[in-house]
Amino acid sequence: MKYTLSSSRNAFSTIVALGVIGFLLVLVSGLVTVFMREVQITRAVYDGILTYAGAEWSFEYAMLKIANHREGFSDRVTEEDPEYRMLSGAIARTKNLAIEYMIKAQSDDASGKIAPTSHLIVPLFVGTGDKIGKYSIDPHIDPAIEVAKNITLRLDGSVKLGWNILARNKETGETIGIVGSGSLNGSTVGNNRTLQADCYDKSGNKTSCENLTPEDLDSDATGQRWQRIEYMVENLISVNDFLGDGSLSDFYLIVFNHTTAPVSYELTADSPFTLPMTEVEVRSYMPWRASQTIRFTENKSRLFESIFYGMFSN
Repeated sequence: MKYTLSSSRNAFSTIVALGVIGFLLVLVSGLVTVFMREVQITRAVYDGILTYAGAEWSFEYAMLKIANHREGFSDRVTEEDPEYRMLSGAIARTKNLAIEYMIKAQSDDASGKIAPTSHLIVPLFVGTGDKIGKYSIDPHIDPAIEVAKNITLRLDGSVKLGWNILARNKETGETIGIVGSGSLNGSTVGNNRTLQADCYDKSGNKTSCENLTPEDLDSDATGQRWQRIEYMVENLISVNDFLGDGSLSDFYLIVFNHTTAPVSYELTADSPFTLPMTEVEVRSYMPWRASQTIRFTENKSRLFESIFYGMFSN
């Protein structure tokens, strides 16, 4: 076979063309790979920002609900609740964003240890509200509570620790309490102390104290004056009767460990009471793409320590 100069040049040109094409294919493939990788990274970052923002605003919403309700308020939002779409966002970019959160601050069973010379303080009620979905509760301010029923406190050891159950009179705001020692249940009897007074006019006749003024207690020109005699009255009342008194609200159980060793306890009830620890968990995610979780805990034991000033003792 005879090759001419022109055919050799054609072959060389073909080889060069194939080489250039191959180089360009490699270059373009590399650029496309880099571009796609950057797009994926950008999308991942954007999805991460969206999920983080979703978790953040849902957490703030949960904290708003806690602030607008009483101790022990618990709540939950899932895709079956109307708030789900509000928290997930209404724009097309967030249509795949899923958000769930849970507030846990109540239980009908709790246990632990009371440290030496320390107190256990448990609100015997939980904050409630009106449901607006399958699980979620109305976020508006609602001071309503539900009192725990048939509480039982079991203390480990032979030492009887002193306990107090304090409450507030709904009309006067006065602090009222019962005291006792050792383990307790609904039928346990506590000692209730109330301050009472009898008043007498200048003639020594018993009269009402309602309209008595400080001036009445001063002696007149003859040395005579009204008298007001105050005294403590002790009454025995069961735990269930005290918790069931409709004129009282805001019941708190206080147990003091006066010993030098920790004392184990178990507290149960037929209905929830407030836990010392409040837990909030928020999860925001886009399936198979990005996920953010916020977990928050708060120990409210120190916030309840102000109750010590209203503590009764037996």
